[in-house]
Amino acid sequence: MSAQAGAADADPRTGTPADPEPCEELVVALVAALGTDLDVVEAAIEDAFSEFDYRTHTIRLSARLAHEDVRSLTSPVSPQPEYERIKSSMSAGDTLRGNTSDDFLAQLAVAEIATLRLEEGQPAAPMGRRALILRSLK
Repeated sequence: MSAQAGAADADPRTGTPADPEPCEELVVALVAALGTDLDVVEAAIEDAFSEFDYRTHTIRLSARLAHEDVRSLTSPVSPQPEYERIKSSMSAGDTLRGNTSDDFLAQLAVAEIATLRLEEGQPAAPMGRRALILRSLK
């Protein structure tokens, strides 16, 4: 391959040779101390992935605690005020792990990813150029 052909095939953003293979999905799990502004972190991750033409999808695992199929396994989550919501969410997560397994939220994330794949018509295959962001995997 000539130098000109290589340059034409290079990624204009990075100068690295273009990858002829399709990129697969990536999964990023966010775990942070209480009070960390994960919205800022999530936005930065989304911006970084968009530079490489990745679509992002966020899965908020704490929101799954109130879902009908999980609610019976855990304690109630208070919607307000914010302090009570956070405190009750942490308690619900502890109860859920005590009633199931320590990796139950990870299992929920896997189920959510499988659902997304079904919705996109790719039940057994990763979704190309998709970055999944798991919020609050604890």
